Amino acid sequence: MIAKHVPIRSVKKSDFAHLAEYITSSQNKNERVGEIAITNCASSTLKAAINETLATQQLNTRAKSDKTYHLIVSFPPGEVPSSKTLKDIESRVCEGLGFEEHQRISAVHHDTDILHVHIAINKIHPVKLTIHEPYYSHRTLGELCTELEVKHDLQLVNHISHQRGSASRANDMECHSGIESLVGWIKRECLADINQAECWNDLHQVMNDNGLLLRKQGNGLIIESNEGVVIKASTLSRGLSKPQLEKKLGNFIPSVFHDEKPVKEYKKKPLKMKIDTSALYSEYLQERNNIHKGRDDALAVLKKNNEEQIAILKRVSVLKRAVIKLSDNYFVKKMLYAQASKTLLKRINNVNQHYRFEKQVLYQQHQYATWADWLKKKAITGNSQALDALRARPSKGDLVGNTLSGLARGKIDKLSIDNITKKGTVIYREGALAGVRDDGRQLQLPKKLTVSCVMATLHLAQQRYGAKLAVNGSESFKKLVAKTVVVNKLPIQFIDLELERTRETLQKEMNNVKRDNRGKADSRSDGDARSRSIADRNGERRAQSRGDVGEWVGNTKPDIGRVGRIPPPHSRHRLRSLSELGVVRVASGSEVLLQSDVPRDLEQQRAESDHTLRRGVSGTELSAGQAVKQYIDERELKRLQGMDVVKHVPFKATKEALSFAGMRNIEGQTLALLASQNIIMVLAVPESRIQHIKGLKIGQGVIVNKEGRLERARKVNRKR
Repeated sequence: MIAKHVPIRSVKKSDFAHLAEYITSSQNKNERVGEIAITNCASSTLKAAINETLATQQLNTRAKSDKTYHLIVSFPPGEVPSSKTLKDIESRVCEGLGFEEHQRISAVHHDTDILHVHIAINKIHPVKLTIHEPYYSHRTLGELCTELEVKHDLQLVNHISHQRGSASRANDMECHSGIESLVGWIKRECLADINQAECWNDLHQVMNDNGLLLRKQGNGLIIESNEGVVIKASTLSRGLSKPQLEKKLGNFIPSVFHDEKPVKEYKKKPLKMKIDTSALYSEYLQERNNIHKGRDDALAVLKKNNEEQIAILKRVSVLKRAVIKLSDNYFVKKMLYAQASKTLLKRINNVNQHYRFEKQVLYQQHQYATWADWLKKKAITGNSQALDALRARPSKGDLVGNTLSGLARGKIDKLSIDNITKKGTVIYREGALAGVRDDGRQLQLPKKLTVSCVMATLHLAQQRYGAKLAVNGSESFKKLVAKTVVVNKLPIQFIDLELERTRETLQKEMNNVKRDNRGKADSRSDGDARSRSIADRNGERRAQSRGDVGEWVGNTKPDIGRVGRIPPPHSRHRLRSLSELGVVRVASGSEVLLQSDVPRDLEQQRAESDHTLRRGVSGTELSAGQAVKQYIDERELKRLQGMDVVKHVPFKATKEALSFAGMRNIEGQTLALLASQNIIMVLAVPESRIQHIKGLKIGQGVIVNKEGRLERARKVNRKR
């Protein structure tokens, strides 16, 4: 964790409202702003809190320095603390700086490669109305970060800065813009040769060979490049300060190498990358020059208009003075001259103020982006070369957390992009992929996982990396990925052997459950078919014996109309061939029941079975254990398919409190569901006990006695 104060050098940027609106604005991104917190304000809405803070700042009329304190707390890549942890960190850091009672607005940002928190603090105390400026805040912030890292078990970061002042700012500039600084170039190219110089001539020779000039300015030494970039010599090293060099080399001697050509020299260009960016950089310079030219032309027109307006005002003033000169009254002339001069100065001042405002607007309209920001802008528009250049920049590591990766590299369809970071990480915003990050090497899933998000990311990873994937992250995430692959029948295998064995085990379990259910379904259908065939034969015999007109032979269902009017249910809404038509017998005239019409087994026929009228009966009742197993298998299959189903297990004696969760009837066997913590226990109930438990309510406490009987849990009144 790193906490850093961002100094505001412009009075305009010191506006608390401007800073608060910047840190809380989503900028049309889904993944930019997270939680927003308002502290020590009577108002609960953002706009009202900003107005309240501005009113507090205006009550202090003596403070001339900046009244707003901008603080950034950032975390290492992949570290995402909880909301409770972030709130405690924000509170403790502000308390350690002395801003515990001050008004502030904080916002969590997710749109970069690292999670960070912006805090806008009002340095004016809301009650005392005094301004507070922390002394040596970087030391205090380092100590606070170390304390909070230990307290919340965060990654330990070195908070002792080895680069301060200009050196630190040069390093920040390289990271922010992607352009090599003069300080960084000297440290990488010739600092070792500079430190080895044993006299002033040797030192000046090294400087000249690298296109540099060491000269005296004021009480110190500066280094100037051929492009006119100037830095202090002590910025590179404390050993290169004027006192230290004179102590080592004697009194300063100016350089005599003015006409010699350098061997190499510093030029503003991108930091060295793994790919060639010369074409992109040329395009960037061309666009930058066009912006400069357009701004200069607009400034010239604006300046000309300003001069013309001032000239018109002066001519009008000259005419006024000429008219005043005609007066004979000395005192009236003196008063009118003074009034004309005052009016002229006021109007010129108004014209100049308008000119300065228009000039500022013009500069804002013609701002050019840094090299890294320009690459980011091009990458968002679909430039693949700019995206590759961003991903080739030096970075501090790959994505961590729950990630998917692979060995192959394939192309994917264009998806809706929420943002692209300066490291080249693409943040998607489309449907189930919202929040998924892609750095070109792996896909990182968001912290809040959903089945739809895992499914969509697996399809994306299959397009990018092929059928063999590497899964990194928590054990629960790995199991979820394996289960999703099995349930949705995705042709994906895992590089990790242990995870691949888990996938194969889940696949076998799922196949066994399906095979058992298929076998039970087949047995039920066979039993139903046998029952229906017996009923059909008996119905046919009854129809033949009664001589009913217009009945379908073998049909025992009620409410069937006559032939040609309403077809039977199993033959509606389709065409039938002649062989599929039912047999119809139309009675005509008188009929006599012959001996051949009487079935031979008439005296042996019994009452028909009512199995066909029952629902879900296959003709053979299941035992208690079989019913419990069948119901648990059905629940487990749905759970494997990604449904929100609690795990079901057979009942086992336990000391945990049980609550009644409902009853189920499987193949004529009654089952009771008992909730215990995060599981459901399934208990078979004998027929003699069904009436005793029908009055139980969902959520009511129950117990199972030693004989396995389910009873209500009795309340025990304890006397005090």
